[in-house]
Amino acid sequence: MRVTRQSFGTTHYTHLRGLLIRSPTFLSLLFVWALNDHYFKYAYSSYWTGKISDITSLACTPILMWVCEIYFLEVLLNLCNLKSIQHSMTLAVRVWAYTLMSLNALAMSTLMIGININEAWASTYCQGLAWAQWPFWSLWYQLKWGFSPPFPQIKLTMDPSDAWTSPAVLISVILLHNKLKCIHLTHKDNT
Repeated sequence: MRVTRQSFGTTHYTHLRGLLIRSPTFLSLLFVWALNDHYFKYAYSSYWTGKISDITSLACTPILMWVCEIYFLEVLLNLCNLKSIQHSMTLAVRVWAYTLMSLNALAMSTLMIGININEAWASTYCQGLAWAQWPFWSLWYQLKWGFSPPFPQIKLTMDPSDAWTSPAVLISVILLHNKLKCIHLTHKDNT
């Protein structure tokens, strides 16, 4: 069987996506994040439940972003038939994977610091989050009660001490590094 460069690259990215989202570390962090945000923060509201939420969200979000980005990038490249970029992605799996994950981690870290020390960032973040949630709230209200809800008001408590949780984004990069070691990145054509 002959493995083409395009299918070779896609196979590695698909396999890497699966390794990341099925990783016990990622699944544990995601579980703790969901449990903390939907139960512990309300039942046992404290400094620590807030920090657990910050740390787990910063560790999980770059991975979730990466999985979506790689998927949409592959779809886009296949639709546009951009062979040179597909070839580049195939030959540089590590470079593309690390670059995207590092950019995601940097973006999440910058966002966490910005919304906790700058009022304008916090306000913009709350408005963006409200607009992102609005279609889902509206649909939920329409299906359940038959009317549209008021526009959501997102409240954010600025806490400069949350900035120290920003290094948690490195968990995503470390997890990617460990999963890349599980993928055999050499290529042999079998004719």
